[in-house]
Amino acid sequence: SVIKEKKEALGKVLNEDRLVSAPYKLNFRDDKESVVVCRKKLSKEEVVQSRNAVEKDYYFQMYYDDLLIWGFIGKVDKEWKTHPSEYKYFLYKHIQFDILYNKDRVIEISPQMDPHSLVDLTEDKEVDVDFIATVALPFGTIVVIVLIWTLVTSLLLMLGGIAGKNSKAEFQAPCRTTKYPREIPSLPWYRSVILHMAMAGFLPFSAIYIELYYIFASVWGHKIYTI
Repeated sequence: SVIKEKKEALGKVLNEDRLVSAPYKLNFRDDKESVVVCRKKLSKEEVVQSRNAVEKDYYFQMYYDDLLIWGFIGKVDKEWKTHPSEYKYFLYKHIQFDILYNKDRVIEISPQMDPHSLVDLTEDKEVDVDFIATVALPFGTIVVIVLIWTLVTSLLLMLGGIAGKNSKAEFQAPCRTTKYPREIPSLPWYRSVILHMAMAGFLPFSAIYIELYYIFASVWGHKIYTI
């Protein structure tokens, strides 16, 4: 079957959501045995990409009658192994859908991954599989994020500068001034120059570091941008 992309709203685009039509045909109250929906020979490069996705706990996400379905695309076998070079990487190729319904409405659907139907991705060699799903962050999403950040930030900065300039008023001293000099009291320790210099560098650095961490995690780490 032909996979068709679905147009998404801006919120889902920024959330890195990409919905496409799945090759599954799940008719209501129609039990089916195992059906092969896709056959594909993975090249060495695709095996490496799939193994990296399994290692990073990639998962698929689907909707059936507006009900969310999700599951991991594979697993890493670490049992009785002490070094990462000994790990085994497997891709799930059989999904069983369990659907619960009440009269003419679906109330729950859950995918069950068959632990005995696996594809070994440990070695860099071509393999034949019956099912695979690949997820990537499109270049368009990166462009949208950069444009929104640039345009919104620049526009707000410009509007703030114009508003601040136009709203300035003549300075009014809070009290009467005198020409006689007065003794300036000594400052407490928390208002010293050294402490102010340290805080003036630490606080902006912390804010910028945290902001960049979440931006990089959302773009390259497949995390949701929450700041």
